[in-house]
Amino acid sequence: MILITYDLKSDHKRVKDALKARGWKEIIYDEQRRKCNLPNTSLWKDGDNALAAKEDVKSVVEEPILQRLICTVFHSWAGIKGEEF
Repeated sequence: MILITYDLKSDHKRVKDALKARGWKEIIYDEQRRKCNLPNTSLWKDGDNALAAKEDVKSVVEEPILQRLICTVFHSWAGIKGEEF
C-alpha cells in the first residue's frame, strides 16, 4: 500500500477529488475491518511504487500549489480511528 501526505497553497477540494477519481482513498480499514479516517491531506491506495505515486499526484496539481509531498510504501499500520472531516 502507498500513503501520500501533502500540503497545498489552494485548491484542496479539487485536488482531493481528482486524486480520489484516480483511486486514492481517504478511509482505511485495519486487520479487524475497523474504519480509520486519514488526516485531511493524506490518502492511500494499493501499490508499491512511491515514484509512481508522486507522478500520480503531480499529474493533478501544479508545483506552485503543491508545497510538500511525501509518498510512503507500507505493509501494515496501527492508528486511532479519528472522525470524518
